[in-house]
Amino acid sequence: MKNSPDIRNKGFHLTKWFLDFVGEDGTVMIAYAARLTWRGISVPYANMLWYRPGEPVKEKNRYTQAHLPKIDRESILWENPGFRAAGIWEAVAGPIEARLYESDGRHVDWRCFQPRSRVTLSLKDRKYTGEGYAEVLTMNFPTWEIPMRELRWGHVIAPGHWGVWIEMKGEHDRQWVWWNGASVPDCEITDERLHLPGLGLTILLEKKAKLGEGKKIQKVVSKLMRYLPGFNKLIPEPFLLSEEHKWCSKATITGAGESPLQGWAVHEFINFNPDGIGTKGRKSL
Repeated sequence: MKNSPDIRNKGFHLTKWFLDFVGEDGTVMIAYAARLTWRGISVPYANMLWYRPGEPVKEKNRYTQAHLPKIDRESILWENPGFRAAGIWEAVAGPIEARLYESDGRHVDWRCFQPRSRVTLSLKDRKYTGEGYAEVLTMNFPTWEIPMRELRWGHVIAPGHWGVWIEMKGEHDRQWVWWNGASVPDCEITDERLHLPGLGLTILLEKKAKLGEGKKIQKVVSKLMRYLPGFNKLIPEPFLLSEEHKWCSKATITGAGESPLQGWAVHEFINFNPDGIGTKGRKSL
């Protein structure tokens, strides 16, 4: 496969918000709010996922009336009239951030404004309260140019504790883990557990509720073609066919001489080359 064209000088910029909510009964809401700019064209995008235990996942997308969240001191306000949804995320823990990638003027900046939040959510005139999380990712070059084969990301909330993790595997494996605000090195991250040997803690991710799976990138790009003709021709096939898996799991925290604690985790795994094709000579993100 030929390398994708260099479009760093084509005004590429992506801002992508992720917010979630988890209720005491395991009800989950996930909202994405993004804006992609390319060749002077700016396209908003919004996605909302809703899950209640025992019911199918419901998901909606919009490419109009998709506004980015607003920050008001320690609160984040998000709404989408098309989804009949709105929420307020109020910070319980301080922000954390990292530059996940940097090379030749290209960069991926990640900022988690609220690794733990109190959330008040309104959906179709019903009110919900629970805990949540809010982050934003900004980048000035296409995601498929990162030298990344796999991505694992997640966060956990339990009484008195919270954690966030990111792991990128590819040309150079990298990971970032925070526990109660402190960076923790040399952790083990899988879809079933997070092990923090330096703290003597293990977080088991059990009884997963499947929130989504499949080729989500391909679906989003197919919709973007209405607004950005030719955009799909830039994207390497392996990236376009990436497989995504997202879960909400019951989290059990063990170790460090404490009794096990119960909480919730939202986490995902993305395989950016599920069929093992096109890796030779591929221009990576």
